[in-house]
This record gives sequence, structure tokens and C-alpha cells, in this order.
Amino acid sequence: MKSPRASNPATNPQAAANNTATVFSAGTRIVGTLESVENIILAGTVEGNIRTERSVHLTPESVVRGDIDAAEVLVLGHVEGEIRASQRIEIRAGATVNGRILAPQVRVHEGVVLNAEVRMSGPDAEQRHYLLPTLLKSYDRNTNAQELETAERATEHFLRSLGFEVETRPRTSDKTDTIRPIYRFREPIGYPQLRKRLSEVERVFQEAVTGGDKNGSHGTLEATTGADGARELVDALARLRSAALIVGPVIVTRFESEGTPPRLSVRLRPDSMPEHIGPKAPDPSSLLISMQRVQSEVVQSLDAASKDR
Repeated sequence: MKSPRASNPATNPQAAANNTATVFSAGTRIVGTLESVENIILAGTVEGNIRTERSVHLTPESVVRGDIDAAEVLVLGHVEGEIRASQRIEIRAGATVNGRILAPQVRVHEGVVLNAEVRMSGPDAEQRHYLLPTLLKSYDRNTNAQELETAERATEHFLRSLGFEVETRPRTSDKTDTIRPIYRFREPIGYPQLRKRLSEVERVFQEAVTGGDKNGSHGTLEATTGADGARELVDALARLRSAALIVGPVIVTRFESEGTPPRLSVRLRPDSMPEHIGPKAPDPSSLLISMQRVQSEVVQSLDAASKDR
């Protein structure tokens, strides 16, 4: 049963924040995994795991025998299992929890029966050396190797200013029109900080290309880390005439066509940077593979488009 709005936002702030929730009444019994893209309000019984990117509200009548993964969890019922939240967990009077609790913020009220290991940890607690794949490719048949190397050096200068160092420098073996360096963040970093840093990469590129951000705002580039490196890199790409630069999930392309002025385009592929759910951050190797897979898809698409020019 779905309700377009939470009936009582005062007692259900999580569901009210999104104004939509999937509600399971007291007579409901679910055996197996319960997954939803909405907030979940449970008054029944679940014998299995619960997963959502949003919130879980367990009423006093609820019983869960399994694990819970969500952004926020409010417990007033009975849970036997592990509760993991990327934001916060609140356990109110009358609730019983047997298992483990993992979240950046945990609040336990008086009158709770708690037989659980509590760990105040979240995505920020796992600091890792994440790897960032990049790809620089020229689509100009008359590629000047020196111009490509200039763009490579500009890419390195730009990423160094944002905290990345070169890890490896693989190149294609047959020609010099493709360079595939892999960078590593200089210090261990939490996954949310990595996502934020890569969104900054997109924003700085947008402003360097357009003179403002993608919404047309101006005036912030001068004070932005990496601004000078972004301008240098944009100038280097302009000299390549037709080229693509992919920095993790950020794609910068420039193609000259007959009769039309060249234009630099910047876009983001967030599907290579999955949303973080629960306290365990993505493994650096799996994230690297995810980004490389998306980059291969982009290159295949650009290869096909370049043949039509």
C-alpha cells in the first residue's frame, strides 16, 4: 500500500522529508528481502533484509528478523539483526534491538532494550587511497604528438592541484593518440569526500569552458582550487582540435565540424560513482573498474560519432 504523503510528519520526519512512503500495516508478514526506492513505514513483520536509499520507520508493532540498510532508521519496534545507516539511527522508548548498530549518528532513548554492538562509524570513517582513471584521446588524423603531451601535462597539473598524483602512465601500444594515466588521491580519503572532489572537477571545467557554471552563474572561478589548471587544460584541448578527455566520471569533448565553430562540452556520468548506502564505502578496485567500464562505453560512442564527421 502506498501513501502519497506521510500521515503524521511530527512522528515520522523521515518520510515527511520525501513526502512519499511505502506503508506495511500491522497484519503484513513478509518473508524475504524487502527493497524500496521510497521511505518505508513498517508496522508488520519482516523475516529477511530491508533495503532502501531513504528511511525506514519501524512502528511499535513491527518485528524485523534480518538486516536493515537505509539512509535513516527510526526504531520503535523489535529488531533482531544488523542496522546500518549512512546518516543516522534513532531508537526510541519501548524498542528492542538485538544485533549490531552502525551509523555516523546514533541516538538511543531511555526505556530501550539494547543487546547490540554499537559502532559510531560511517562513510567518512573509511579513509582509502582511491584510484582515478583518466583517458586523453585525439580524433584528429593529423595529431601533433607534442600537443597531445602538452594536454597530458596540463591534465596532470590540474589534478595535482586537486590532490591527485600519477599512479601509472599506460598508453596505447600502436599509436600516440590515446593516453590512459591512472591517478591516486594523495592522502586516504572518505568516499563522500571523493564524490565531492570529483563534482568540483566538473564544476571547475564548466566554469573554465563557459565563463560560469552549468546554470550560468559567474564570479566564483577566481577563488576556486584548480581554476588556473582548468584554464590551462582547456587551452591545451583547444589546440588538439578534436579530442576527448575523461577524468573519472567527468567527460570533456571538443570536436570541430565543417561549417560550425568548435565547442568544448563538459558532462558528468554519475553512474560510474554509485550512491553510498550504508556505512561500508565502495572498494577502490571495484570503483576503478566501474569508472573504466563507463569510460569504455563513452569512447565507443565517440569513436562511432567521429566516423560520421
